[in-house]
Amino acid sequence: MIGAVCGLKSEAALLTPLADAGAVIVEISGADSRRAEAGAERLASGGAHCLLSFGLCGALSPDLHAGDLVLADDVCLERDPGKRWFCDEERLAGLRAQLPTALSKRCHGGRLVGSDRIVATAQEKRRLRKDCAALAVDMESHAVALVAQRHGLPFLVLRACSDEADQDVPEAALSATRPDGSVRITSVLGRLSRHPGQLSDLMTLAKGSKRAHASLQRALKFGAAALV
Repeated sequence: MIGAVCGLKSEAALLTPLADAGAVIVEISGADSRRAEAGAERLASGGAHCLLSFGLCGALSPDLHAGDLVLADDVCLERDPGKRWFCDEERLAGLRAQLPTALSKRCHGGRLVGSDRIVATAQEKRRLRKDCAALAVDMESHAVALVAQRHGLPFLVLRACSDEADQDVPEAALSATRPDGSVRITSVLGRLSRHPGQLSDLMTLAKGSKRAHASLQRALKFGAAALV
């Protein structure tokens, strides 16, 4: 059984077919690293034989674009870049081998950095890439890696980029996630009404998120057998 940690309900929904088949159990963190660690701990203690960090990420490398997949080779910490955890090589190779050529060309291996906060600006992304030599950033993978190490379990990271390296995350999208992983639509709209100039950036982020969800869905369609 795979134990998967997602930040959002929409990410977890992509895993529903596997969950219904009893192959995956999912925990949702609501984009909070402490809840991600607690969720991963429940999965590990509950009998998961492998942990998976699954969902969206932000690109740090200019070579990554919205919708591109990241199958991380290793994960490091923003607060301690020298601390690294390595993903399960056998499952990584198996998953990559199952991807169709068109999707494989948009699948990147390398380092992902875990952050306890949203990395919202292009300037912050440049700094983080320089400090950590990472391709992308998210808020769950380091928590999953830590728990996997604690329990002696293999782990994987399967993520897709929702925003690009030169792209600022609009303020209206910050703090938009509830603890259960759903989105506070009224909060987003309220902030947008006060700062209508963010509409274009918000729409760009929404399109990137849609592409990322679609890539994850395709990766699961072809590579699920390699995961479980």
